[in-house]
Amino acid sequence: LTFTEPRKRLGSEKYNEQISILCNSEGGRLLDRLVKENQKAHIVQPIYRSQNGPDPDDIGSLVDIIDEIVSTNSNLDRKTWLWDPKSEHLSDYLRRVRVEAEKDHRETLFSAIERQAMIVNKAARFGPSPSGHFALHLEYYARFSSPMRELIGCFTHKELREGLEGKQSKGVSEKQDVQMRKALINAATSAKKMQKMLSGLVFKK
Repeated sequence: LTFTEPRKRLGSEKYNEQISILCNSEGGRLLDRLVKENQKAHIVQPIYRSQNGPDPDDIGSLVDIIDEIVSTNSNLDRKTWLWDPKSEHLSDYLRRVRVEAEKDHRETLFSAIERQAMIVNKAARFGPSPSGHFALHLEYYARFSSPMRELIGCFTHKELREGLEGKQSKGVSEKQDVQMRKALINAATSAKKMQKMLSGLVFKK
């Protein structure tokens, strides 16, 4: 197997990634709490980002691929690098192996494994109810960390403020909020499909 050398991540990038995940996770948790607190008034119209886990067959294939990758490097500690899905969540495995890779300067090897994990993971989706995010191993996840460049992020901030204030934004009815949420989810889903199609055309062999 031949691997391309990945760019080494800066410490600031790692911190930014973790802060963003924390912000989006706790923001999603807070949205859910506010929905329950304002259930009768229907003030909060949340949007969550969720992801189901891979199918059992895909998990089996990933275990085999990781075994093959590790087997090509005889000087690796197999106990450290192999993954047992029965005893360890995929995100915990990747987090653990990333630390080992950075410590032993094996970022290229980790990149290959992470890429295979991304392939078997199902696509994330936006929706009005929280159903967990498999890749991040989180119960709640919503978009809060990039509101200036994402419409859904702007909307979730608006809903969060309304929930905290306990009232609807002036000039926007509950019905308009529900319609807006539906339109944003549809637009985000459509944009993701378009992005995937264009990426396929750009990188088509």
